[in-house]
Amino acid sequence: MIVVDVGASRYGGDYSIERLIDMYHPDTLYAFDPSWEPSMAPSDTTTKVIGSKKAAWTYDGKVRFLIDGLNGQIGDHAHWPEVRCFDLARFIGSLPEYGIILKLDVEMSEYELLEHLIAQKMDARLTLAVVEWHPLPDGSHTARRRAIERSIACPLEEWRW
Repeated sequence: MIVVDVGASRYGGDYSIERLIDMYHPDTLYAFDPSWEPSMAPSDTTTKVIGSKKAAWTYDGKVRFLIDGLNGQIGDHAHWPEVRCFDLARFIGSLPEYGIILKLDVEMSEYELLEHLIAQKMDARLTLAVVEWHPLPDGSHTARRRAIERSIACPLEEWRW
């Protein structure tokens, strides 16, 4: 089994890597976060943890990203620093076709990422998607979440602390 942890950095008491290992016992866990540091990988596990200091997005390149207290988010504000990003759908497509669990805690980017996975038909490669839902400033989150829940090809659970 493979777990892909998007939004894996430790903000406050959020230790998603250890929690995901305890819950799913994956062979490999991929951890992605622009704030990733190698010291965030637990050393007391048989799970192979592969971390990357990148943001998951809908294309390869760079995006604007800001860490705001305990949260990090992608945005289009010109004064936010740029970070490297990768196409999450392409990455999911590169994994073996077995037991892929995706966890998203991405501060409002879950809608675009899930819509992208669905459009690219990479949601069908997932065994499970676990998502922390965040409200959008324009109020569209309820309708977008419902559309995702209706169309996604894998089971969907809410990530809660």
